[in-house]
Amino acid sequence: MYLRDLKRGTTVLVSPDTTGGTATAHVEPGMIADGAGRVVLESQDPALVPAGDTNEARDVFVRHAR
Repeated sequence: MYLRDLKRGTTVLVSPDTTGGTATAHVEPGMIADGAGRVVLESQDPALVPAGDTNEARDVFVRHAR
């Protein structure tokens, strides 16, 4: 999932995996908060969890976009 800043003309990946690449599974957008400073998203992608994810349940992430 990407966040586009229309004022600055920049695009940022807000759902990177642990290596900085894109997620390998579906990512559900949640909400944008704090003036686009934080983004909430949901996914079952185990590559998004640094220590590995073995429960096969959805996880919620808060990404700081600034």
